[in-house]
Amino acid sequence: MAAAFAEALARVAIHPWKGVAAALFPSDGGDAPGAWEAAVARMNFLNLCPLLHLAAVAINEIILEATMNDKLIQIVDLGGVHHGQWVDLLHAFATRREVRPCLRLTVVHEHKQFLSQASLILVSESDRLGVPFDLHIVESSIEALKLDALGVRSDHAVVIVSTLQLHRLVGSTGINTAAAGGSGIDSSLPVAMSTKVDKLLRGFQLLSPKLVIVTEHETHHFGPTFMERFVSALGYYEQLFSSVEEASLACCQPAERKMVERYFLKEEIKDIIACEDGPRWARHERLGRWIVRMGAAGFMFSPTSSIAAAGRVRSVAVRLPGGEKRYGVTEGGGWLILSRMDKPMFFVSVWRRK
Repeated sequence: MAAAFAEALARVAIHPWKGVAAALFPSDGGDAPGAWEAAVARMNFLNLCPLLHLAAVAINEIILEATMNDKLIQIVDLGGVHHGQWVDLLHAFATRREVRPCLRLTVVHEHKQFLSQASLILVSESDRLGVPFDLHIVESSIEALKLDALGVRSDHAVVIVSTLQLHRLVGSTGINTAAAGGSGIDSSLPVAMSTKVDKLLRGFQLLSPKLVIVTEHETHHFGPTFMERFVSALGYYEQLFSSVEEASLACCQPAERKMVERYFLKEEIKDIIACEDGPRWARHERLGRWIVRMGAAGFMFSPTSSIAAAGRVRSVAVRLPGGEKRYGVTEGGGWLILSRMDKPMFFVSVWRRK
């Protein structure tokens, strides 16, 4: 973590001297990870991070409860989920006493080839378990996604799942970042509902989903000043680095951890702290901001869905390194906040159409 913050601070310090900055930190990508390395690092992060493992447990529990009486189910994964989560869901569907549902899984990913191994695992596991399964991969980034490509079926119970994806679309146009600070809900946000994320959320309405499940960072890294972003990021990433390190030691995956730290977490920290000019993609905002966005797009909380999920998360958290002393969950009417050492880290929110 120290190296990541040191490099970000060096970029900020040298930035006024354009020639030196260009030589030390070339704009052509120099030491930046390639697309494939970045994708692998992100997948390793999803697999290693205990907090996101808890989020996956919550999401699956929510899906199981919401689709209890449905025979045809379509899950739209916007590209932020490790395939192991869907393997676990297949196992859960296989235990249903009555007729097992037919599951159609639509996955959005920038590199279809990257999912080839995951596809084989999912298809093989569904065959072994006897769960009817159809996998549909949409090769696209979240930024370029066309909703028609998702192939949503009107006779299916549709659940849209976004894990750490939608924040990439925040602030592309019209956002007043100076008014975006703090943990409260800012009344100025609705006037800027023309960003890509707001348009996408309104598009979700047209798909008539049964639920939309959004998991994002429960922190604010979108402040206008360097000091605000630095202080916020320092405490947040201290917990994130520690949790990934503990998990990698427990499962003996040091190489995967190094890739996560170098090609994923380090790049996020650089983006948050050192990107003074131009847009930032690590636009993390707290749940309060997303409540306004989702409400403006025509969604409301689905409060009953989070109760069983919270209990399931607690039962899994006690088995993680450090157990309930390190990891906690706070539940509300349609949302969960996952924390480490009492610091809020991620939220899982459940939405239905108004």
